[in-house]
Amino acid sequence: MSKIEWSASNSSSFLNGSRQAKSLAAAVRAARRYIRGELYGEGKATIFDDGNPVRQDECSIHTGLKWEVRTDF
Repeated sequence: MSKIEWSASNSSSFLNGSRQAKSLAAAVRAARRYIRGELYGEGKATIFDDGNPVRQDECSIHTGLKWEVRTDF
Protein backbone atom coordinates (compact mmCIF):
# COMPACT_ATOMS: atom_id res chain seq x y z
CA MET A 1 0.00 0.00 0.00
CA SER A 2 1.38 3.40 -0.93
CA LYS A 3 1.80 6.31 1.46
CA ILE A 4 -0.14 9.43 0.36
CA GLU A 5 0.91 12.80 1.82
CA TRP A 6 0.34 16.44 0.96
CA SER A 7 1.85 19.82 1.71
CA ALA A 8 0.71 23.37 0.90
CA SER A 9 2.13 26.89 0.78
CA ASN A 10 1.69 30.38 -0.61
CA SER A 11 3.96 33.42 -0.85
CA SER A 12 3.65 34.25 2.85
CA SER A 13 2.85 30.97 4.63
CA PHE A 14 3.48 27.26 4.43
CA LEU A 15 2.46 24.04 6.11
CA ASN A 16 5.38 22.91 8.25
CA GLY A 17 6.00 19.37 7.01
CA SER A 18 3.34 17.23 5.38
CA ARG A 19 0.10 15.53 6.33
CA GLN A 20 -1.07 12.03 5.52
CA ALA A 21 -4.24 11.06 3.67
CA LYS A 22 -5.95 7.74 2.99
CA SER A 23 -6.25 8.33 -0.77
CA LEU A 24 -5.29 10.76 -3.52
CA ALA A 25 -8.81 12.20 -3.56
CA ALA A 26 -8.77 12.70 0.22
CA ALA A 27 -5.41 14.47 -0.05
CA VAL A 28 -6.72 16.82 -2.74
CA ARG A 29 -9.81 17.67 -0.67
CA ALA A 30 -7.78 18.28 2.50
CA ALA A 31 -5.13 20.37 0.73
CA ARG A 32 -7.69 22.56 -1.05
CA ARG A 33 -9.63 23.01 2.20
CA TYR A 34 -6.38 24.03 3.93
CA ILE A 35 -5.61 26.58 1.20
CA ARG A 36 -9.13 28.04 1.31
CA GLY A 37 -9.27 28.21 5.10
CA GLU A 38 -5.72 28.74 6.34
CA LEU A 39 -3.95 30.38 3.39
CA TYR A 40 -6.72 32.88 2.58
CA GLY A 41 -7.76 31.18 -0.67
CA GLU A 42 -4.44 31.38 -2.50
CA GLY A 43 -1.69 28.80 -2.62
CA LYS A 44 -0.17 25.69 -4.07
CA ALA A 45 -0.60 22.13 -2.81
CA THR A 46 1.64 19.21 -3.73
CA ILE A 47 0.45 15.61 -3.35
CA PHE A 48 3.07 12.89 -2.82
CA ASP A 49 2.81 9.14 -3.35
CA ASP A 50 5.58 7.30 -1.48
CA GLY A 51 7.57 10.55 -1.35
CA ASN A 52 7.30 11.32 -5.07
CA PRO A 53 5.22 14.30 -6.26
CA VAL A 54 2.27 13.13 -8.37
CA ARG A 55 0.00 16.17 -8.46
CA GLN A 56 0.12 19.91 -7.82
CA ASP A 57 -3.01 22.05 -7.39
CA GLU A 58 -2.70 25.84 -7.49
CA CYS A 59 -5.17 28.66 -6.98
CA SER A 60 -3.61 32.13 -7.18
CA ILE A 61 -3.62 35.39 -9.08
CA HIS A 62 -1.41 33.63 -11.64
CA THR A 63 -4.24 31.18 -12.39
CA GLY A 64 -7.01 33.78 -12.30
CA LEU A 65 -8.06 32.46 -8.86
CA LYS A 66 -9.18 29.19 -10.49
CA TRP A 67 -7.81 25.77 -9.63
CA GLU A 68 -5.16 24.50 -12.03
CA VAL A 69 -3.79 20.98 -11.76
CA ARG A 70 -0.33 19.88 -12.84
CA THR A 71 0.56 16.18 -13.11
CA ASP A 72 3.68 16.23 -15.34
CA PHE A 73 6.46 15.37 -12.90
